[in-house]
This record gives sequence, C-alpha cells and structure tokens, in this order.
Amino acid sequence: MKLKLVLLSLFLVTSSQAVDLATLARHQLVLPETVLAHASELDFTVEQESKLKAYADEMKPKINALETTVRDEQSKLEQAIKVPDATVEQASPQLDKLLAAESVLKHAQLKVLLELRDMLTPEQREKALALARKESEAKQPLEQRVKAKANRLRAAFDELGIPPAEVLKAKGAGIEERVRGGEFAEAETKLDELAKEVGIDEPALEVPSDFSKFETGNTDLDVLKQRYESVSENAKDVVSLPMLKALIKGRDALEKAKAAEDVDAVARILTWAEGVLSITP
Repeated sequence: MKLKLVLLSLFLVTSSQAVDLATLARHQLVLPETVLAHASELDFTVEQESKLKAYADEMKPKINALETTVRDEQSKLEQAIKVPDATVEQASPQLDKLLAAESVLKHAQLKVLLELRDMLTPEQREKALALARKESEAKQPLEQRVKAKANRLRAAFDELGIPPAEVLKAKGAGIEERVRGGEFAEAETKLDELAKEVGIDEPALEVPSDFSKFETGNTDLDVLKQRYESVSENAKDVVSLPMLKALIKGRDALEKAKAAEDVDAVARILTWAEGVLSITP
C-alpha cells in the first residue's frame, strides 16, 4: 500500500497545477493532492491502486511535457515584450502561442481530473470533497498570510524597478511551487527566511550626499568604463534590499555626474559603489 502510494505521488503532485480551484469547486471535482493526502481514509482497493498507478505512469510525462511547453512559450513572450520598441503586432503572435499552449495543458489537466473522479466510487468522492472543504477552511487564514507576505516581497522589488537576482528568482519559484501544491506552512517558512535574507525590515544604507571624500582611483576613460561595467554586473547578484536601494541612489548620482561630464565625480561614485559591493550582502 505505502509503496504504491509513493509511486502514485509522482503523478498526483503535478496534475492539478494551473487549474482554477474555484471552477473545480463548482464542478465538484476531486483534486489529486486530496486523494494523495487522504489515501488511507478513502480505502482504495488493490484494483484501484493498480489502476491509479498505471494512469500516473501514463500521464505524468505527458503533463510534464505540456508544462515545459507553456514555460517555454511564456519565456519567449517575456523576451518579446522586453524589446523597447516592441509593438502589439509583433508581440501578439507569441501571446497567441502561449495561450494555445496553456489551453492544451488545461484540457489535459481537466481530462486527468475527470478520469481521476471516475476511478473513485461515489462514496469516496463525497468523502474526498468533504475532507478537501475541511482542509480549505482550516488553511484559509494561513493561505491569506502567505499571500500577503509574498505580495510584500514582490512589491519591495517592484518598487526598485530592477529584476531580482537569479538566486532570488529561483527561491521565489520554489515558494510558488509550494503555494500551488497547498503547502502553505512550508511556503510561509521559506518566505520568512527569504524576507530575512533580503533584509526587508532592515534600515536603508546611508548614501553620502557628497562623494568628494572618496578617492578617484584610475580615471582613464577605458578603465572607468570597465569599472562601471564591473559594478553593474556585480550589482545583479545583490540580494540585500538596503544595499540595492543605496546602489540605485548612487546610480542616480552617477548619471548626473556623467551628464555634467565630471570625470572625477564619476570616479569617486564608482569607488563608493565598489566599497558597498565589497560588503557581504
């Protein structure tokens, strides 16, 4: 029994993603994670377990492939709209491809949900739905708290106007995966860890109003360009919000110095930024 349920979980974890839960509730469909979480209470027969495992083995790679296609099309759309002069005519075909891929995925997921429903007896379906409703009511306060914390983190980086470091994107994707899977307690723990890591509640770093106390260093134009590119590249890996806010203010001062063609001022600001970046984030 336990071995079969472990194998079954390979399928159950993936099959409900991207499906609207409100729609599922209206149509009285049983979510795969509900079946997995309450397998013992639902009293599967040996024949049901065998049928569920065979179906999991068949559908899991198909669903995974469709999910990969959706992610690929979404990435292509993101790249298309990043082009500064992108037009509706240029971006719309890629949007159509993404919507088409999502449609194929959702139809496949709906097929899985309907066929999963038909593998359960009426009594098992009713019991599963009752258990799901009970869980949903118990999770609601936690779910709302998780979403509020996630929105706060997202808003903090949106306010900066720059994309977060790749390591933060990866951690955010992992948290979203837990939320989609209904693992709200785990998601909240990871969100709290991430909030501490980025210093969301820490005070902002002080940015000098006058950079004249900093050394210029090498002011050769080619060297300054290399220093600027190095600072810009290293800043992409910064995860600390206080540090990023300070660097953005420094960037604004740098742009003013560049506009004034003040080479020494540019060099001094770069020296300050290099010092900031030398601090462990």
